[in-house]
Amino acid sequence: MKRKLAGAISAVILLLSACGVEYQPTQSGVFIKLDKSLEGAYIEAFDNENYNIEDLEKMGQEEVQTYNKEQANLEFYSSEQTENILPISLDSVKKEGDNVVVRMSYQTAEDYSTFNADDIALAGGSTIYTENLSDTTIDLIGEFVTVTGETATIEEIMSHGDYQLVYVNYEADITVEGEVAYVSTNVNCNSKNNVNTPAGQDAYIIFKKASGIF
Repeated sequence: MKRKLAGAISAVILLLSACGVEYQPTQSGVFIKLDKSLEGAYIEAFDNENYNIEDLEKMGQEEVQTYNKEQANLEFYSSEQTENILPISLDSVKKEGDNVVVRMSYQTAEDYSTFNADDIALAGGSTIYTENLSDTTIDLIGEFVTVTGETATIEEIMSHGDYQLVYVNYEADITVEGEVAYVSTNVNCNSKNNVNTPAGQDAYIIFKKASGIF
């Protein structure tokens, strides 16, 4: 009986762990979800001589609220304040060790690109985009490889219409809610769901649902 119970518990744990990818960044970056929404993490050294966490949080709240007012006529800064879907939500501002960590949610890649336009420009580009291959309006250009480094043709890639494309033209640390299947040759794969893209170049990441995600 104990052996059966232990086996059942293990099966449940495996199923739950496969249902999604938890974003646990160690540096500033962006998390691309299967529903095309994004999470942003901003991790910087904390200057407690000139700022405190409360001041930074208030500044963030004001900036996000202004954006949501302009884009959707919703005067909120957090999804916890309303049942309406906000373009952007400020999820948390925390001090962790010597760093300040800001977590935000974005309804679309366009919201992310617009709100972070200045930072993206400093990183050498202008935009981030995501869509299923079957619905994308962006053409794949250049050379591509599988996540294991094997050459892949554009025709092969486009045959997977349910795979999700991420296009970026700036330097970024990107994590996806799934498994990377193909990348342009200028993308560095760190793991099955994390990559780095170069500044000032068109970079493409194509990912799929991870095994066990329904």
